[in-house]
Amino acid sequence: MHLSALSLALLLLGASVLAVVICRRVNLPPVLGYLLVGSIIGPHALNLMDDVHRVEYLAEFGVVFLMFSIGLEFSLPKLYAMKRIVFGLGLLQVVVSMLLIAGLVMLAGFMLFVFIREPKEYESTGEERPELLANLRLILRDPDRSALRLFLAHFFWFIALNAVEAFFTLYAKNHLGYPGEHGSRILGQFLLTLVLFALPAGAIGGKIGRRRSIMLGLSLLMATLLTIYFLDRETLTTVITRLPVLGTVPVVGGLLMVCGCSWMLVNVNSLPMVVDLTDDLHAGTYTGIYYLFITAAAIAGPNINGWIIQLTGNDYSSIYIASPLFIALAFVMMAGVRRGEARSPRAVDEDRTAR
Repeated sequence: MHLSALSLALLLLGASVLAVVICRRVNLPPVLGYLLVGSIIGPHALNLMDDVHRVEYLAEFGVVFLMFSIGLEFSLPKLYAMKRIVFGLGLLQVVVSMLLIAGLVMLAGFMLFVFIREPKEYESTGEERPELLANLRLILRDPDRSALRLFLAHFFWFIALNAVEAFFTLYAKNHLGYPGEHGSRILGQFLLTLVLFALPAGAIGGKIGRRRSIMLGLSLLMATLLTIYFLDRETLTTVITRLPVLGTVPVVGGLLMVCGCSWMLVNVNSLPMVVDLTDDLHAGTYTGIYYLFITAAAIAGPNINGWIIQLTGNDYSSIYIASPLFIALAFVMMAGVRRGEARSPRAVDEDRTAR
């Protein structure tokens, strides 16, 4: 909804007064009312203020008036008289908050230590715990190279994903002509689908198999990113619908939501596939190698994609033709993976017995 400057100012003032009255009735600080008004009127709820840049100056004046009012109320004698409240209770609040957070972290670690048991096969079989270099040699000597192919696939598809996440706001600003906050909001629509589609992606992996789910997700990712590249700016910025939390959803936002669902098909099923590539003895080291590859991709991805953007004359749309190339490499790697599907409890027991 597009409102004039006067209408927007009157709306903010009226809503703020109403919020203050309600907060005082329920004995809450007026600041909570101001925050609630901003959250409701802003672009992430009712979207009555779709362009936040129009009220930036008003917000700056608000900060000035806030500091001015604090200065009027500030008094050293009054502060000294309230020293027990300000310094005593204030310091106590900080200390209690820190202790509470530390206690929760320690409780989580204690529960992990008590309820999550490491397997006892190390003691019963007499095998030594595997070292990283030894496992790397095993991966390289693997006859079907399934582990190596899977780790390289992780490296390639995380480079592709880093390009989309790291450069989308710049792409939205420089290629689509959106203000900065619009790009972040549209990227938020992509991130929300990651949360919503996590459980369905796992269910699909259990139904049709992890490898098929990953390859399906990679195929959809390639198709969707190429669609974004070849569509013109006017089509990508066309509004499809307006949702309560997400706000306006343009075509590019809808395509990114498809990318989010596709990415979940890949990401949710990838780590379990790594774990089931091997036995319990080597699972921890394989998991570490998994994180080694995705961390390497997180380091190399922004640099590689930044070079691509520079080589194309700062054309940020080039990431939507480069990312499908990395995804295609990941698809080729996944095509050669022969192991990693979920094993039945009986197969796990047989494997332990054989060892």
